[in-house]
Formats: sequence, structure tokens, C-alpha cells
Amino acid sequence: MIDRTSLAVDLFSEPGRRLFYSEAHFGKWSEGADREGPVNMDYDHQITSVSRSYPEKLLAAVSPSLLGDAGRGLRPFFPEADAMGALHLRVINDWVLAVRFRLRPEAGEGGLGRRYWQIVGLAMPFEAWREAAPAAILTLAGVRPLPDIRPPGGRRIAGRERRIERALLEDAGLVAAVERRFPDRTELNWLVRAIHAAFGEGDGEQAAIVDDEAFAPADMTAPYAFDDKFLAAMAVCVASDPGLLTEDFSFCTGFRRAPFECLVSYQPAPRAAD
Repeated sequence: MIDRTSLAVDLFSEPGRRLFYSEAHFGKWSEGADREGPVNMDYDHQITSVSRSYPEKLLAAVSPSLLGDAGRGLRPFFPEADAMGALHLRVINDWVLAVRFRLRPEAGEGGLGRRYWQIVGLAMPFEAWREAAPAAILTLAGVRPLPDIRPPGGRRIAGRERRIERALLEDAGLVAAVERRFPDRTELNWLVRAIHAAFGEGDGEQAAIVDDEAFAPADMTAPYAFDDKFLAAMAVCVASDPGLLTEDFSFCTGFRRAPFECLVSYQPAPRAAD
């Protein structure tokens, strides 16, 4: 069993308190009423939706141009990140910004042919995020960049907010979510040790964690984030060692070349076809 004391997070001393990520979406418009279908070819890449609470100063970060060399080339991400996208999290201007970058088929999910950028940015004030960090990190496993449904005129629409599940903010709920992903405690222990070592040995430089067994549990529905287990292990790490949560905290998953300001990079083991 996981040490429940080390995972305890009690944030609901105030009745009715809500914690959420503000969202901004960049990409193309969905062709029809299905966000998983093809995109409308009459519109180019743009910010399609922004929640009212999303900080204007962070909109520029929801763009492939911010990746620099890490976003160039035909295959900037590992194939394991195709379904849900590569993830980059950092602290910027007193906000935590988590961005999933994805090259999605223009023909829709499972389609062939040309791909385009579909990106979702999630922002939360750093102090609020730090209180809820284990749950907030685990929430990122369910974030999947999909196109917004085009409104009349194709103008930017009001975006959604991604609420942090209350169950994850409580001891039992967080422990249960982690244990679902790790029926075998050995794998959890390995990842936790690897994460602690990467932060400890990085000394300001990016350190890579290469996982030979990067996959989601069989009982979770596809598509899944290949980094699902990594995020659960990261949640355990920051719950047991809040000292990691400084303004230099950052990590990324799925990138062949890690973006700037990234201390820890999680990657699947290289394969012969890569």
C-alpha cells in the first residue's frame, strides 16, 4: 500500500472552494458537431477559445513557435505521445502553465494525411497550484488537445475551465487514483526514485527519465496519455516532498528534444523504428 500520510492534501477548509485550470485552445476549427472529426480547411491556425480567467500575458505561450528547436521537424514527439500530445509544464509570471502540444490529423482522429497543430494551455496561479499540486498534476493526464466546434463567423469563443476533482484533493481519492495506475508497487517505486534523482542531479540542467515500460494500465480506456503513470508518480513525489515546488519547477513528457526551461524530461525507451 502507498503511505497515505505522505499523500494527504486537505484543501477544503473553506466550504464551496473550487480549484481549476483556466484553458486556452490553439489550432483549427472542427468541421462539424464532433470535436474528434475533421477540421475546417477554410481557417488557418488561431486561438479558438479562451476562458475568461486565462491571463492574456500567457496566450503567446500557447503556440508551436515557443517550442523553438523542440517543435521543428516532421516528428518532434515520440509516437507514444501522438494520441494525447506532448506535455510541458513550467512556472511563468507567478502562474503555472501546462501546455499539451499535438500534431493532429486534419482528417480527424485516426485519420491519415497531413497534420496540423492542436494545442491546449492550462493556467493556474502558482500559489493556488502549489497547494493542490498532486491533484493538479494528476489532472493533466486527462487533457487531450481537440479542436473547438466552429461558431458562426469563426470568431474566438469563451473557453472552458478544467476543474480539479474534489476527490483528488482528499487523501483517499488521491491514493486510490495512484493505486489504480500501479497495481505493482515496484513500478511506482522505480518512477518515484527516478524523478527524485532527476530533480536532485539536474542542477539546473535537463535530466531525462527513459522508461522501458511506458504504458497506461489495461483497465483504463484508450486513448490514454502515455505519461499517465509518470504524472501519478510525480504527484506522489510532490506530495511527499513539497520542497520540490519552487518557481524553477518544470518537466516535460513526449518530446524528442526537450523544450526550454525543462528540468526533467520523461521519454519512452528508443525503438528500432524511431
